[in-house]
Amino acid sequence: IGSNSCVDRGTFGDTVIGDGCKIDDHCFISHNCRLGHHVVLCGKSGIAGSTILEDYVIFGAGAGAAPHSYLKAGTKLAACAIVSEGAVWGPNETLAGHPARPLRKWLKSQATLNKLSERSLG
Repeated sequence: IGSNSCVDRGTFGDTVIGDGCKIDDHCFISHNCRLGHHVVLCGKSGIAGSTILEDYVIFGAGAGAAPHSYLKAGTKLAACAIVSEGAVWGPNETLAGHPARPLRKWLKSQATLNKLSERSLG
């Protein structure tokens, strides 16, 4: 667990961190969260209350999950992506954006925004 990180004690159930997890600096894990084995949280990641991360989930820098989210095994969250409250994703999904959505959909929406901005400027 890196410096200036915080793990809240469970309120109704335990906050559980599985074996082999890597938690970088300035990360926050809220109450009643359950992290599986070998979960990776890069710097400034945050997990809100009662969120479940199965084994091998990866959070990029600044990524977050709203309360009661559920990320299944092998799900990857890009930097600064935010999972919506109560969302269920995975397994082995790669997500990006706010709200988080599959990487291909996020890339298509970014390309569309770029085309629209070129038209308005052009």
